[in-house]
Amino acid sequence: MIILVEAPLSQRDYERFGLAYMAMHGLNTEVWEIHDVYAPRPKRERVNRAPGARIRRFASEHELVRSASSLKAQDCVVATIGVFSGQERTMGPLIEAIGSSDALFTALSSGHRLPLPPLTTQERTRLNGIAARVRQLSSDLVNNPRRVPIAIRSGWRRRKRQDRTHAAVLHAVWSGTTTDGIASTLINADTQIAYIHTLDYDLVRHARELPIGPASGKIVYLDTMGPEHPDFAVHGMEVLTSPDTWFAEVRNAFDKIEEALHLPIAIVAHPRASQVRLEGWYGDREILTGPTAQSIRDASLTLVTSATTSLGMVACLGRPCLALRTPMIHTAHLAELDAYADALSIPLIDYTAVNQALVIPSPEQVKQNLFVEEFVKRSETPEQDFWDYVAGRIASWES
Repeated sequence: MIILVEAPLSQRDYERFGLAYMAMHGLNTEVWEIHDVYAPRPKRERVNRAPGARIRRFASEHELVRSASSLKAQDCVVATIGVFSGQERTMGPLIEAIGSSDALFTALSSGHRLPLPPLTTQERTRLNGIAARVRQLSSDLVNNPRRVPIAIRSGWRRRKRQDRTHAAVLHAVWSGTTTDGIASTLINADTQIAYIHTLDYDLVRHARELPIGPASGKIVYLDTMGPEHPDFAVHGMEVLTSPDTWFAEVRNAFDKIEEALHLPIAIVAHPRASQVRLEGWYGDREILTGPTAQSIRDASLTLVTSATTSLGMVACLGRPCLALRTPMIHTAHLAELDAYADALSIPLIDYTAVNQALVIPSPEQVKQNLFVEEFVKRSETPEQDFWDYVAGRIASWES
């Protein structure tokens, strides 16, 4: 079995992508890291590598496509990257090679997010201007190609060649509650859709069995690395506030929240942040590295500054939450946060407006239950670990 991943496989990803379950079900599994080809990581990013995984890396798209083309009927591919809307074109040669091989082609769709909020008038005007320029370029490519830069002409020819390739189709999609993110061209009437739940739901189930942890009686902040998140550089996203400014404002707001609620804030560490960096960002506050769901369950309040998918855990556990509007990190940052706050009825407070009147809000159970049903787990799906279900299905195909 082959699992396609977009980043260096860490110990966390080893667990998140169910490699232990694959072994338990007798599946011979290999992880293909394709980031060097499609999304090179920052050189400074350090990864705690998973020691028990069989990993393949690729120096070029040619090598990757050649390996994909040689997959056999007894192989099954689980794609965690390359199958989402837009990606299937960017990674077209790879997706075409898998689809044309004898292997079963399946995809993971289990980290659902709210739809993006409507564009502002300013954003819509800007995008309309870009669309007009693209339409003009498209016209020039057909009618007057000499007016178009050579690089764009070459890219257009490559895209035209890709568009003529045979369309790949997924044999199955392993999903939480929806397949909306999967490129529609990869799904047809024969594609099997298995609704299970999000990967985070397993963390919630397991957390319910854990003893009381160090977050008890505290406020927990779900760290998302602020402007320092490495994916911003990987995906070419413009960071609008410097890390020094952003973290200074957040620390100041935390001081005021602690004073108003008479509770300490502990930091739930993002899995890709080091202890040294966390201490630099948040001062002498306690850093929690245990299960996030356990910390949310035990804390008096969960605090967020971004639209993290861990808010699904908050909803599953029925816990109180507060959203802090900070200086904007990227163009969609605050709009996404506002959308989640609205969906879950989470109070929003601006970082400049924290005062002594602040209180711990009561969770809106009805809104939380609706959120879980739409974005985390359908009520009729099994109470079974996600990868135990997937590995069992794949093993039954191979037997």
